[in-house]
Amino acid sequence: MPFWLAIIIIIATIGGLSIAAFSMWIKFLEDQRQAGEATGELGKVITAQQEALEAAERRIQNLEAIVISHEWDAVQGEAAGLAGTAGSTAGTAGSVAGTAAGRVDPDLLDDEASDADRAAEIARRLRT
Repeated sequence: MPFWLAIIIIIATIGGLSIAAFSMWIKFLEDQRQAGEATGELGKVITAQQEALEAAERRIQNLEAIVISHEWDAVQGEAAGLAGTAGSTAGTAGSVAGTAAGRVDPDLLDDEASDADRAAEIARRLRT
């Protein structure tokens, strides 16, 4: 009888360990599934943030293009106005005074260049 009792104890121990290992494996799979779902949600959030960032960059580029365009138009208009006044003899003083009145005195500007100043400088460089 002790032999059979030893076999039963060994089988019970192996069975108990097997059930414990199986339950731990099931818990591990559940944790992996939940982690996968969380990772998928984070991926969606990251994708949405990247799309928002790209949209903001496009808006900034459009605004920069508008600012540079206005500065470019102003520089082109100024150049055309000066070229037109140089060739005409009548009304030269009035035309030059009209273009000078719209200019900003550089002495009144701050030492640090603002974005508008930089855009104007870029427009002037493109013109030459």
